[in-house]
Amino acid sequence: MKHIFLFEELTGKYKEQTEILYKDKNLVCLIPRSQMTSNLYGKKTNWCSAISCDMFDEWTSRNLLFRFLFKDSKIRLTYNYIDYTFNWALEDGWHMFSHDKHDVWKNPFEITEFELDNFLKKIDSPTYKKKTRRLFDKIHKIPDLCQHIVIEFIRKFNRQLPKDYYFKSNSRYLSPRERDFVEFQDYISDTLKKCKNFNAVAYNAAGPTYHKSGGVSFEKGESKNIKYILKWTNYDEYEPNHKNNIEKFSNLEDIRRRFDELAAQYME
Repeated sequence: MKHIFLFEELTGKYKEQTEILYKDKNLVCLIPRSQMTSNLYGKKTNWCSAISCDMFDEWTSRNLLFRFLFKDSKIRLTYNYIDYTFNWALEDGWHMFSHDKHDVWKNPFEITEFELDNFLKKIDSPTYKKKTRRLFDKIHKIPDLCQHIVIEFIRKFNRQLPKDYYFKSNSRYLSPRERDFVEFQDYISDTLKKCKNFNAVAYNAAGPTYHKSGGVSFEKGESKNIKYILKWTNYDEYEPNHKNNIEKFSNLEDIRRRFDELAAQYME
């Protein structure tokens, strides 16, 4: 049960900064209430709220961050308690089954085969089709009791979450390397605001996402030296079928230098 390690850890500050909603022998459902626990229970994922202090603060200003920790994987539900929009994601962070109709209530667990088929028709990539089906199956493995608890939790706040529910993020909980990477993530976000028709994101390549299902291939032995992945595109808007340029780096200095080179070409 490599993902369900929190029973022993949830003491002291961990327990105070984590809302456990449901747990059984196969699944734990929780809400991380601080950057520290978001980082802890989002480890080996590419969820922006787990790797960036600024993004954690931004997402928690309007959203409930539900984490579903299975024995072999993790999925997340980000639910906006102000306007009822939401999206689901696997470990790699790609949003699927999004509900974007503002102020229209929809049960996030009621995703039908019909909706799945319509979603798959919009995707050409076999890899993304497989990942979408995997997420669909995971959502439907969440027990009814857990679903009920999550829905009641959402309804309980009725568009108003207590101001002190989430703890203010603090980078001291991160290792020096993680802190440097978070600062680089924030630097990318700030720089992209000055660019046109350019998007980029940097990932920590240490997790299993890129080695197994992230679409990034490694030469024999190469993955041991690759620490960061830079994905970038010159598309103006997100499109499920567009191709990202993927570059690999062994240190933070090189990926920062490359990002600066690319961003300079698209500065307004």
